[in-house]
Amino acid sequence: MTYRIAQSLTLAAALLAAGSPTLAQAAPAPAPTPTPTPAGITLPSADVLKEIINQAVQGMTLNIQQAILNRQNDITGTVTYFRRFDLQVETATSTYRQIHLHQGTVINPTGTTLTNGMKVRVRGQSQSDGSLNADEIDVLH
Repeated sequence: MTYRIAQSLTLAAALLAAGSPTLAQAAPAPAPTPTPTPAGITLPSADVLKEIINQAVQGMTLNIQQAILNRQNDITGTVTYFRRFDLQVETATSTYRQIHLHQGTVINPTGTTLTNGMKVRVRGQSQSDGSLNADEIDVLH
């Protein structure tokens, strides 16, 4: 009987040394301290996100349309014909654009008289017939 008790004690000691939780009661782990939870983040609704995206797209579309219109109102080419208020500019090979000048049209450099063969940049308003009402003509060098 002593032999059995000694074996049981030896077994118990071995289990304690190995860290068996069945025989050794470890001190209970302290409860974790509660951490404050952040307030919920309110995400914008899908409608608000769609509105923001739509506004951005409309703004970009307007900028692109404006750039296209400005491009049509700003031409560069060679003078092929000039009379007082009428001008014709060759913008590409065999492509011509009629230009109408008015009393307020500015020709830079000031005092320059336009002649055939001059390189010019013309800014103005496009007309429905494809011509351009010139506001400013710059002679390019």
